[in-house]
Amino acid sequence: MNCQTVRHAALVDPARLPAEAQAHVGGCTSCQAFLGSLHHNDALLRKAFATTQSACLAERVLAEKGFDRSRRRFGLGLAASIALGGLGAASWLRQKPAPLSAQDWAKLMTEHFEADPEHLRPGDPEAPARFERALADLGGTRRADLPPLLRADLCHLQGHNAAHLVFEVDTRRAVVFLVGQDVGPAHFAVGDWQGELRHVVGGTVGIIAPDLATVRKLGDVLAGNLALSAVV
Repeated sequence: MNCQTVRHAALVDPARLPAEAQAHVGGCTSCQAFLGSLHHNDALLRKAFATTQSACLAERVLAEKGFDRSRRRFGLGLAASIALGGLGAASWLRQKPAPLSAQDWAKLMTEHFEADPEHLRPGDPEAPARFERALADLGGTRRADLPPLLRADLCHLQGHNAAHLVFEVDTRRAVVFLVGQDVGPAHFAVGDWQGELRHVVGGTVGIIAPDLATVRKLGDVLAGNLALSAVV
């Protein structure tokens, strides 16, 4: 189970995660932080609504608005929209996560790389389309073709949205995290693999690969062809 699946489950009901999701959270500090923020916001919303805790917030809000509780696929989008509408989009929910240092980003990317090893999974034929959607969500553009893309999805790194990508470079797999914050260059190690933060227009790419040559080759391509227009 990956971070995206776990967080979908948490957004439906953070208090009753399936066993597999709980196991993932136990070893993923990024998902632990995400779950903690859900519990914190749930408490704030309960206080704002002045209701007692008899069910998860999403179910309570849907029930109060006349929706069938069993239709959980409404999940985050509908419940959050109703809750935020009821609160007038309170300012404390609109605050952006605090900026992180290069060392913080390197640590988060390392932890996510180890907890969610997308590079070990089979290639996904939908990866190019997923990448375009993730790039659009990050306010980004692509100027030219990139190396073969094997996997792509959105993830969350301590409250910040990021694209989690796996490229193939000269038969070697390389993992990339694309974030909308310019944090400056940095080098780090992930076991026997090498990692590097590189600047792109409007943001940063974190690249993790088996050797430094692959890291820098892919970094040069991405830095010259990707741009982000918004910090997320």
